[in-house]
Amino acid sequence: MDLEKMGKFIAKLRVDKGLTQAQLGELLGVENKIISKWEKGTTTPDVMMLIALSNVFNVRVEEIVDGEYIEKYKTEKVNKEEIKINEKNINKDSNKIKNIIICILSIILLVTLGLFAYEEIKNNKKANADIVTIDLKNDLETPLNVNGCIMNSNNSAMYVIKGISYETKGEDKIGKTLIVQYEVKLLVDDKMIGTYTHNFDTNKPLDDAIDNLAFTVESGVHFDTNSKVKIQIKYTTLSSDKEIIETDLYV
Repeated sequence: MDLEKMGKFIAKLRVDKGLTQAQLGELLGVENKIISKWEKGTTTPDVMMLIALSNVFNVRVEEIVDGEYIEKYKTEKVNKEEIKINEKNINKDSNKIKNIIICILSIILLVTLGLFAYEEIKNNKKANADIVTIDLKNDLETPLNVNGCIMNSNNSAMYVIKGISYETKGEDKIGKTLIVQYEVKLLVDDKMIGTYTHNFDTNKPLDDAIDNLAFTVESGVHFDTNSKVKIQIKYTTLSSDKEIIETDLYV
């Protein structure tokens, strides 16, 4: 379908009929800027507008779509009675064109969905095949207990911290320190790639505040197994002093 050719043909029919764009728009019940877009070929009339245009200009819908008079219809144009379309024919032509358009659109939709589903399956299979899960081991010499893993692919890495807790042992008093805020940082090779901060309305012991804390950090950088992973917790006490607890994580 040549949209520019169709637009020029609509413009010619309008001029031959002695109508302005505004007058044609009034006949069809649309704004004149819609007529302008048709004639420029930027948009096309829908099915009902094609039928209405054929009625106004005494031409076939096929001629409007082709953008020219069709030879086999010229003799019919001489006889105005045969050119005039009654309500029954309008509905018939309209339903026929609608059915054709619906059929074409359905086929296009099915093909598109099929291709999309195929690509998604192919990509998911490839992505799943490339992903390697690496468990993180905690430094046992610190009171911090960290459970997590790294989901590493060719193009990125996802750091999944499943749970962090502070275990108070023996005479350790740090765990019972009242805090008003903590900030957790995930560092890879001493570079921070993710952080999580929490504030408390009331003072809370550190070991209660940090209880099964979990979060996920995505990085666009592939993880190197030689890299050093570290969890660092900075907490604020009642006196606003900031202290740091940290632990190395091993793969």
